[in-house]
Amino acid sequence: MSRETKAATGSQTVSLAEDPAQPGAFLLRIGDTDQSYVDLTDPLRLEFDYVQRIADLIDELAPERARLRVVHIGGAALTLPRYVAATRPSSAQIVLEPDEELTMLVREQLPLPRQSGIKVRATDGRSGIAAMRDGFADLVIVDAFVGARVPAELTTTEFLADVRRVVGASGAVGLRGAG
Repeated sequence: MSRETKAATGSQTVSLAEDPAQPGAFLLRIGDTDQSYVDLTDPLRLEFDYVQRIADLIDELAPERARLRVVHIGGAALTLPRYVAATRPSSAQIVLEPDEELTMLVREQLPLPRQSGIKVRATDGRSGIAAMRDGFADLVIVDAFVGARVPAELTTTEFLADVRRVVGASGAVGLRGAG
């Protein structure tokens, strides 16, 4: 029997439903938009095509088991951080996710593996990236949405300049919808 949890976070309704065809896998929906798919038994199983493309970028950037410093802008159910933790377990990851209630629900219902290296900061992507030091990350992944739209503050020249500063000359940026 599959399970489903519904909750309100901020002004939106969140639904976390177990996939009836794949026990241990869950779909996170915020409002009317599917946001994340997580398989707790297999973090390498990536259902959304764009997530698979970002994982391809990660795999191209560094060999499996290599340590990466990754900043994720947007967290939802933490699909990509789980992927990085499984494929590159010594990696340091910071997730910038402003919806603290969503993060609490996800951590309660879909616990992170012990010593995953994933740290979630309750801040928006614009403020969070602006506060980071130059060259901090090997990779910045921008996967933040409000409904089906990228927040306006993540489309500015200033934001992109900060992302570039944080990844430095040798880092990479993964964008949802890019590729």
